[in-house]
Amino acid sequence: FLLVEKVLERIARPVAGRGAPLIIVLDGMSGAVACELAEDVTASRAWIEVGRHPEGREAALAAFPSATAFSRASLLCGELTSGAQPEERSGFAEFWKGREAVLFHKAGLPAGAGAVLNDQVYAAIGEPSTVVGVVLNTIDDALRDGREGSALSWRLADVTFLPELLSAAAAAGRPVILTSDHGHILSREDGVISVTSESARYREGEPGPGEVLIRGPRVLIPGGAVVLPWDERIRYTARRAGYHGGAALAEMFI
Repeated sequence: FLLVEKVLERIARPVAGRGAPLIIVLDGMSGAVACELAEDVTASRAWIEVGRHPEGREAALAAFPSATAFSRASLLCGELTSGAQPEERSGFAEFWKGREAVLFHKAGLPAGAGAVLNDQVYAAIGEPSTVVGVVLNTIDDALRDGREGSALSWRLADVTFLPELLSAAAAAGRPVILTSDHGHILSREDGVISVTSESARYREGEPGPGEVLIRGPRVLIPGGAVVLPWDERIRYTARRAGYHGGAALAEMFI
């Protein structure tokens, strides 16, 4: 079974043996959203979807908790770890040690007037030997702030920078790997706050109804144990549009 910390090793590295990939991490993309976006991407016939298995797509399991600081860092560093953007950039470079590799985050993507992506991004994608990683936050940001309008589904054009990145990769003849670091659940009107915590979907203590206590090496908070809700109605903070960090399937599966 594929684990988030093994995605680079088992998916990206074999691809890179044939052609340096553009690895696009759609932060917070759930399995449902992935299906919608894949259909939209391949509908143009500019891209063909392939995978290690005949059915193409496969799932990976997020780290515990299924939150960005743990699961995205583990994905981009190729090992179980936690951290923010500086740790992700250094870990990404260390994983690809021996060949050129660069990782772009949200602040490093925009260009000035008259362009969408900046010249550094285009130059990296255009360099055939360089492995390029890009983190896109549109989906994860929508969980915090909500989405404009009433659309329930996700289309290619809804994800900021994704159409331009795919076009640049196609022009450069690059393979593209689309992945996420964790999924998400949407807010429920019948949501309940069982206890309060700094995080919306994980906490310390003893589990109650709808929760489970997880221990082990893939739990990346101090002490190696965490209480996670599997019930999608449970949250520990003020209401938002959506959440991640818990143990519901939609959060844990990439």
